[in-house]
Amino acid sequence: MEKRKRFFSIALDATLHPAEFFGKDGFEAAHEGIGKALIFQLKGWALLGAAFIVSVLFGGTFPGIDSDVQKQWGLAWLAGMILLLVAFIIGNLFVVSGISHLILRPGKAKGRFSTTFSVMSYSMSPALAFVGPAYVILGSVLDKFSSQMWASFLIALLSIAFTMTLSWLMVIAFVGLSERCGVSLFRAFISVFIGILVVNVFWTAAANVLTYYLVTLPAMDLTGALNGTLTG
Repeated sequence: MEKRKRFFSIALDATLHPAEFFGKDGFEAAHEGIGKALIFQLKGWALLGAAFIVSVLFGGTFPGIDSDVQKQWGLAWLAGMILLLVAFIIGNLFVVSGISHLILRPGKAKGRFSTTFSVMSYSMSPALAFVGPAYVILGSVLDKFSSQMWASFLIALLSIAFTMTLSWLMVIAFVGLSERCGVSLFRAFISVFIGILVVNVFWTAAANVLTYYLVTLPAMDLTGALNGTLTG
């Protein structure tokens, strides 16, 4: 029980008071480090996984996934997909942290890579501990009443809250890097923005290449073969 309180206490401090949380003297000893940041991340994703299981047990559907698709896949398959998603996000977190750290290195920036990674990890606090679980559970329940006007209104509010949370994650990251690395908010913003931009450009390019070679090219070959058969 103490660990759970500690997780929510950390998440609440990082969410509501990022400057005080990252700026306090005991941050390095209590929270900084790749291991500690990863443990925090895993606790948050475990909480999200529990929220997902609760929503499914009560007949809900995972937000963004059709109920028929969910039934066809089964809970075990969806759980595996969630684990892959978690690994993907944490992997990208390492990459974004690395790019941000390299950008901050020139000049008088303080801290190591573990400092940058810790800040990026704790900046996800509002999504992992609060809005994320609420979005999964409430979104799946409200989806059952999506034909009702009041439910549609609440779903819209939930989506707005989730979007605002994503924006607040960025603000927490800017403040955290500014406090821990001793740089300006603008420089922290540039480092995070470029890191996210590079990752997005890479995955967009990778998706386009895979789509071309796995979907478009085989479809063109099939079309050519059919045309050859018909004309022959």
